[in-house]
Amino acid sequence: MKAKQHKKAFTIVELVIVIAVIGILAAILIPAFSNIIARANAKAALSDARSTLTSFLAENLEIIDGQLAASIVIFTTKARNIYVYGYSNHFADSGKLL
Repeated sequence: MKAKQHKKAFTIVELVIVIAVIGILAAILIPAFSNIIARANAKAALSDARSTLTSFLAENLEIIDGQLAASIVIFTTKARNIYVYGYSNHFADSGKLL
C-alpha cells in the first residue's frame, strides 16, 4: 500500500486571519503616520517663517514714519497647506513669532 503524502500549505481560514490582522494594524498605524507628517510639515513651515523673518529684519529694518514696522505677517506653504505667522514688536508677546 502506498502511504498518503500530506501537502504542507496554509488553509483559507489561516490566510483570512492573517489578512484581517494586517488590516487591523494598518487601520491603527495609517492615522498615526499621517499625524506625524502633518506635525513635521507645521514645524518645517515655522522654521521657514523664522528664517524669513530673521533675514527680513536683518536686511531692511522697515522704518515707517520714523518707527519700526509694528507688525509683520508671514505666509508659508507646505504640502498644499498655508501657514500664517505674525510678528509684532508692540504687544505682550513682543518679539515672538506667533
